[in-house]
Amino acid sequence: MNWAYQPTAALEVDIGEPLGSMPSGAEAMKYMVATQVPTSSYTIIGDTTDTALAHAEISESGTLDILPSYIYYAQRLPDHAQVPGAPLEAVVARLYSKGMVLFRTDIFGGSGSWITEGSKTTIDLNNTYRRIIFSMNPISGRSDVTIGEAITSVDLGP
Repeated sequence: MNWAYQPTAALEVDIGEPLGSMPSGAEAMKYMVATQVPTSSYTIIGDTTDTALAHAEISESGTLDILPSYIYYAQRLPDHAQVPGAPLEAVVARLYSKGMVLFRTDIFGGSGSWITEGSKTTIDLNNTYRRIIFSMNPISGRSDVTIGEAITSVDLGP
């Protein structure tokens, strides 16, 4: 959501098309919605392999058609105490024909204290990849993308 620092230069690197699959044994990422029924909380309403989500509060019909994205948990911490089935923190991944995208977040989408106080975690990539390294000069607004050396694991911070 930070429009000032969009990594648009990183989009110049061709990682191919999204694959319509996940690695064998991978767990699909869950979709949650803040609900009022039956009580005010978060409710899991589906996952990334679904073609429709269902809950009385998401639309007039109670369903929402979606396209499966096959985003999966590359790593996850134990479930959040108030949202059974939803991890407190996770690294999610999506496979492409020429690469993979990883994203690390907490259940609240990157809360301030988690971002500033969290530690790095190592992700085994189960393949060899080259990291896309994005940098931006905040004064000039000039961005640069370089392709790193071949790796089989990566350290991700919050």
